[in-house]
Amino acid sequence: SSQGDWTRDPFALKAQGDFSFCEGVNRIVFHTSPHQPWVDPPRFPGIVLGNIGTHFGRQVTWWSKSAPYIDYLARCQHMLRQGVFQADFCFYNGGGAPWRMGARKPPAGYDFDWCDTEALLSMTVEDGRIILPSGMRYRVLVLPDIREMPAEALRKICDLIDDGAAVAGALPERVGGLGNRDEAELIARANNAWKSQNVYSDAVAFVAESGLRHDFVCDDQSVKFIHRADGDAEIYFLASPEEEAHTAQCEFRVTGLLPEFWDPVSGEIAMADDWDVLGGVTRVAVPFDPVGSVFVVFRKPTEKRGGRPGPAPECLEVEIAGPWHVSFAKGWGAPESIELERLISWTDHPLDGVRYFSGTATYRCNFQSEAASGRAVLDLGSIANICEVRLNGVDLGIRWKPPFRFDATAALREGGNSLEVDVVNLWPNRMIGDAKLPEDCLWKGPRLMEIPEWLLRGEASPAGRVTFSTWKIWGPDDEPLPSGLLGPVRLLLLTE
Repeated sequence: SSQGDWTRDPFALKAQGDFSFCEGVNRIVFHTSPHQPWVDPPRFPGIVLGNIGTHFGRQVTWWSKSAPYIDYLARCQHMLRQGVFQADFCFYNGGGAPWRMGARKPPAGYDFDWCDTEALLSMTVEDGRIILPSGMRYRVLVLPDIREMPAEALRKICDLIDDGAAVAGALPERVGGLGNRDEAELIARANNAWKSQNVYSDAVAFVAESGLRHDFVCDDQSVKFIHRADGDAEIYFLASPEEEAHTAQCEFRVTGLLPEFWDPVSGEIAMADDWDVLGGVTRVAVPFDPVGSVFVVFRKPTEKRGGRPGPAPECLEVEIAGPWHVSFAKGWGAPESIELERLISWTDHPLDGVRYFSGTATYRCNFQSEAASGRAVLDLGSIANICEVRLNGVDLGIRWKPPFRFDATAALREGGNSLEVDVVNLWPNRMIGDAKLPEDCLWKGPRLMEIPEWLLRGEASPAGRVTFSTWKIWGPDDEPLPSGLLGPVRLLLLTE
């Protein structure tokens, strides 16, 4: 990300990361995490690389609660390194630089690789499949639309066609690196090879004429996918950029195996409960959370032709309305605590110390509940930005993305209950509040000219500011970002 303004919390990063996973990335590197030399006292947000990059390190407000997000990335990266990537199409770059590939892609529902001449020359054919020494297998080699091709590449393509490989693309007009006589002989051989029934005009024609089914197709065209195979297991990673929860109907080119949902956020595994096998594909109803992602894994043999969801459990909703006692971390300009009769954004509070607070605040509320006959779920509604919950002293965990729901079954008591919610927002609010105070540094535009003497001496800002950074992005007229526990907070008592 190039948005280095401290607005990128883990949920804001998720869609970008998921897209990269679907493009084949399986090792994340964060840019940036600068060295922070000030420890006693620390200076927040501290040194940055201008307004460039994603701030990722101990200086962000949410760092102490980032472990579940990092666990999410670790699970995704682990799963996306299992087995072998599955791609039907391999696009040859024609011997040129990678930028020449441009936006070339197969029809929707199929995945692909690019290859250079070196990889092309290592290809063999087995049962009509194009094989690389790494174990990669492709159904068709797609050629670029170019006038001239390296002689060694064209010769190898003719060999692949003779061995039964499917090739899609036009014959080049010229061959590079040969004299006229040798070039004519190779072109003559290629013209003869191009008469083969396993040569197609382009990728679209290959799909139409070969009858190859989609590897993955979904009624929600915004859903991205990547497919790997590990032994007898088929592993699909699906990611939706949609900000609303929804269920999509997805078809997978798999039969004879049960579909399972592996949740990379929680680490939980569940059987899909709404699926059918139709016409050589397995159709699965896949539920997505906001900006949701899931691994759909096929590994257990079955003779079943489908599954149907059972009846939805009855649900009794109990609103936890307040009042709320909110205490703020010390040293960031907020009062020690406030009382809220109803939930509001901190930015709507009349006190500037609350309006411009950045960091962690703890909400406390007591409420009454009946005993849960089934499962109890605590739903916090909307949160800005990350939360951690304790119910009757039992830690229910951290949520960094919606839905902000927690299994409260084991912690809930009949009668009186005590709820505590830690909420962390982002740096811009306090930086906007500080920008209303006199300057304490020398600036040239947004750039800090030198480290101020008061900071080098380990002193507090003479202007009363509590934040310090080497780049100025937020000003006194900017609007602070919605923050806090926004709710509504509900207890869901499910009877299963």
